Amino acid sequence: MHRPPGLVVTLALTVALGLSGCGDSDDQADDTTPPAETTAAPEATVAPATTAASAAPALDDSPLDLGRVVVIGEEFLLADVLALGGQPVAATATLEDRFVGIERDTSAIEPFSPIEPNFERLAAFQPDLIITTTGVASFVGEEIFEEIAETAIVDNSDWRAQVTQLGEAMGVPERAEALLASYDDAVAAASGQIPTDLRVTVATVYVGPSVAAWTDGPVNIPAVLLDLGITLTPGAGELDGESNGRVYLSEELITELDGDLLVLAQTAGVEGEDAALAEVAEGELWQGLPAVAADNTLTVDRLGYPGVEGRIRLIDDVLAALG
Repeated sequence: MHRPPGLVVTLALTVALGLSGCGDSDDQADDTTPPAETTAAPEATVAPATTAASAAPALDDSPLDLGRVVVIGEEFLLADVLALGGQPVAATATLEDRFVGIERDTSAIEPFSPIEPNFERLAAFQPDLIITTTGVASFVGEEIFEEIAETAIVDNSDWRAQVTQLGEAMGVPERAEALLASYDDAVAAASGQIPTDLRVTVATVYVGPSVAAWTDGPVNIPAVLLDLGITLTPGAGELDGESNGRVYLSEELITELDGDLLVLAQTAGVEGEDAALAEVAEGELWQGLPAVAADNTLTVDRLGYPGVEGRIRLIDDVLAALG
């Protein structure tokens, strides 16, 4: 059966981009759009802000002449394109009308919804280059993009591979290598400042409310903590029902969130999530969690650390929380 190209793009982008939320397949593989998402709560929210903790050497991000570039794949892809010197004219945005967590100037980039875009809208940007991911292309069909413009498809199943392939596609492999090295340097510098016996719990309270624990990567927040040598509790393989490093918890299993530090990966961008977190936080089991009782909680925006630069900012914020 023939399907109009616009319909194919709309449905495919909706599904493919719905796979993200905390990060990008290694950053973006996060969410299959679970029961909604929030921030707020009795914890103090840490806004993603660069500190001196992981001061990385200045990278070459001088503007590249790539023509009119359109990025399809959420802020996790867009953030790395910008860090490498790309100047997109348009990009899909997680929250449809704005970009989240990118501390670079995005004012000249037109955001468009991953839910509503169609073939005609994409073509109207008159791109010379479309940059997207294997996840999106596998749903949409690479040929649909190539009918519009030259298309670069990067592997979003591995965030480091994505950066390397972006550098090659944009003609600046040395910049990609330097960007990855800046993250490795930040990890190395921070690792010595973290107690070796520190046990951290990473959780999200979705609308419902529904509580989930992050036990492993590939999503960026738990993945960065693991890179720092931090032990996650609960950890990978400890609870049934784990998928993409996340386990949804029944009410009685809330006690499994027993780390010395509780990191809440929330986002205020999803309506109702603040209220869901506040509701759960009033419960007796939640109040009895070791980190809650000791006031050792940190709320971070799970959409607030896209790309390599976002990962480095997350390291800074974790160090700041640990004093």
